[in-house]
Amino acid sequence: MIPTTRLHSRLVSPEWLVVAGCVAVLVMWSLPPLLGVWVGAMTTAITLVGGAGAGVVYHLRLHAVLAPEGLRAGWWWHPTREHPRLDRVGRRIVMPWFYAGAAGCAGAIIGCIGFLSAALRL
Repeated sequence: MIPTTRLHSRLVSPEWLVVAGCVAVLVMWSLPPLLGVWVGAMTTAITLVGGAGAGVVYHLRLHAVLAPEGLRAGWWWHPTREHPRLDRVGRRIVMPWFYAGAAGCAGAIIGCIGFLSAALRL
């Protein structure tokens, strides 16, 4: 049996992250259309660049931690399958970058929603 991994922080539960995302979308929808387009585009661009950068660092760190033990074929496309192999130190090295990349992806999605909602109101 593969051990399950905890995919959330001890400080912030997943429910609060969903609530924060919903509030962010509502705030984006409430902006005037021209400001909403600008804020949505900037949010998308900044979080997409930040999330992509964090994703690259995550893959490099995961490779560095697990390469001595050997990596499975296709690990680059499905890196989360390798998470159960991380020990406590490996998790501290790798997982912050994983969460940063996921946050960047979520921010880009929220920015796209804000941009689209404002563009449709123009």
